[in-house]
Amino acid sequence: MVLFHLGDFNCQYLRLSDYVYSFHMMTFLLISGFLFNPEKPLGKFWHSYRLLLGVYLFFNLLYIISFWFYGTMTGGEQEQLSFALILGRLVSAPVGTLWYIYTLLVAMPIIYILNILCNRQKLTTIILSACIFYGISLLLPTVFMWRCVIFFLLGQLLRTFRLSFIPSWLLMLSCIIGLIIIGFYDNSFQFCIPVTIANTMLYFILFICVYERIKDDKIKTSICWIGKNTLPVVCWSFFFTPFISVLYRFFSFDNLRILYGIIASILVIALSYMCACIMDKTKISQLLFGTSMIK
Repeated sequence: MVLFHLGDFNCQYLRLSDYVYSFHMMTFLLISGFLFNPEKPLGKFWHSYRLLLGVYLFFNLLYIISFWFYGTMTGGEQEQLSFALILGRLVSAPVGTLWYIYTLLVAMPIIYILNILCNRQKLTTIILSACIFYGISLLLPTVFMWRCVIFFLLGQLLRTFRLSFIPSWLLMLSCIIGLIIIGFYDNSFQFCIPVTIANTMLYFILFICVYERIKDDKIKTSICWIGKNTLPVVCWSFFFTPFISVLYRFFSFDNLRILYGIIASILVIALSYMCACIMDKTKISQLLFGTSMIK
């Protein structure tokens, strides 16, 4: 995610970037759908929802004000900062990668409420949710994208049925065959739903298969820690990636820009975690979100 949000690296590998964009955020949504439990008590649901809502509001406001200030200082064209602009951004036009959190904020309560109304009939809940999601995507096509939110529903399907009746090797084989077929696809990968489904399922299943075969508990614990703490990177990285690009000119000796991509990504991730740690140490995250960002 970080690497292909670096504009200079992205421009160097446009076709590869297009391929990665066909699954990287979709995989986040699929995992979020897989881990979301609509059966949890209302108190626990509200606790996790409050965290996301607080993160969304705080970072949206931070981005809007920061980019307005930056644009003003550099003399660039900038929207007039106003209450209407801020409210519009919060309600229907989140900044940057926050569309992902916006999608979760809309999707989670709908599934949670429908699950109660449908007497916990899982398949009925998912079908009704899909209909509602599609309707919302027509109203808000730029932030609540149907081609993305379907992966949250796919995650719920995987959680509900576990696909235990299908061997993992067969799922992987079908995904690989799908990837071979799309290898001949000439248009943009990220705007073709069959392509994004094939890619996302492949990497999700690949990760599950590899994770289940890890015997070392320390490695598993480390992987889980990274997984639990990706939110600070999603939120803070969008703030840092434009500024890290100033390093690009120092890597003119590296024609492939691989070294630049690695170092810039490490810096962005480190700065993101540093900011999250500072917010936790100063109790700001507890005040704003009701919990720490680093778990």
